[in-house]
Amino acid sequence: MKTTNFNFANAFFMGWVLSLPFYNFSVVGTLSVDNLLAPIAIAMAPFAARGRGQESGVKRGGKVLLIVLLMGFYVLAQVISSVNSKTLIFSRLWFFAKIFGYFVLPVLYVKDIQSFRKIGLALVINSLLGCISVVLVSLGFLELEGARTEASRFGYDWLPKSVGFFTNYGDLAVLVSFSALFVIATRRRDLVSAVTSKGFKAFVLAILIVGMVAAQSRNVVLSLGVGLCSYLLFSWMVSAKTTGRRLLFFATVVPAFAVFLAVGGIYLSEIIGFIKGAGGRIALANAEARMESYRLGLALFWESPILGLGAESYRQYEGFVDQLHNMWLGVALRGGIISLFALSFAFFTGFAGAMRRFDEVEIGKEARMVGAAICSMFTSSLFYPGQSSYLFWFMFGFMLTLITMSESQHKKGRDVEK
Repeated sequence: MKTTNFNFANAFFMGWVLSLPFYNFSVVGTLSVDNLLAPIAIAMAPFAARGRGQESGVKRGGKVLLIVLLMGFYVLAQVISSVNSKTLIFSRLWFFAKIFGYFVLPVLYVKDIQSFRKIGLALVINSLLGCISVVLVSLGFLELEGARTEASRFGYDWLPKSVGFFTNYGDLAVLVSFSALFVIATRRRDLVSAVTSKGFKAFVLAILIVGMVAAQSRNVVLSLGVGLCSYLLFSWMVSAKTTGRRLLFFATVVPAFAVFLAVGGIYLSEIIGFIKGAGGRIALANAEARMESYRLGLALFWESPILGLGAESYRQYEGFVDQLHNMWLGVALRGGIISLFALSFAFFTGFAGAMRRFDEVEIGKEARMVGAAICSMFTSSLFYPGQSSYLFWFMFGFMLTLITMSESQHKKGRDVEK
């Protein structure tokens, strides 16, 4: 009988991850369970089990250091822009300390593909809880603090647009997209060894779809669509490369993509109008208001493009900047081009790192999944202030763990796979 060594630090971290759906429930003051337990999880990280096949601390640390340096520039520009206000500086530094904790936690604990899959499964469970709670709130069977309902986008009074445990649609979009990609990409025997039913993946995907219907969020639908299309494209790329069909790939996909861009450019206004109008008059009015906020945000950005809004300007537009439904524009307003470039390069580093591992036998599917999930996270960030979400930073840190795993332990080349 196969036995596994129990590690209390790893178990504690797993419990902490499973507490994330309840981030809206205050326990002490404004702090939720995950807020309270995060410092303990960080302190326990040195006692976590070492990953199988983990590469040397110097090599692993070098990869992590690049991301940390980029995040340092991301923070520095926003601190400099608020230099005229000590209150704003301390407020931002405290907030950055908290989001950095969520960002670095998965890097501290996820050290091999086995731990990656375990935490990925925990995130799938979180996503299922989120989707089920959305359905129950929409049908009136559950009342939650912070949950809200709006008029149905389908025209059915009995099925209003709702949120559940995750009180903004951006967080739900990130989780649903990741979970769908995760269960598709991961082999069933790797996902849950105790599950033997062939319908397990179908069951998970069905719950996610029902939750999407109840949420009625364009962000969730678009993010998932981009993620799935990206995963299929990446899988096709690997297949074309390893089976000699590279010429066919470039002869079909590249021209098709060029046509897509050309048609998209010609009918851009119609496409934007369709997306804005999807969901009826209320959705259209909401989209029009957001487009207007984007125009105002761009106008403010050009007033101070290098470091973002100064302390005085930020105080004047604080509510607007903090609630702007576009992460990249919000980052540009807070930290200018410097913060925007640092975060963009961090995203690119994660995607490029995953792409280099697309054809590895043991983790190739997970690498393609992470690449697709980063694409879906980028899509989601276009429609919500992800820079203010603890969950967003945790998920981003979790994606980056894949590029820090030992390459020597995962041989390349599909010819060795049996």
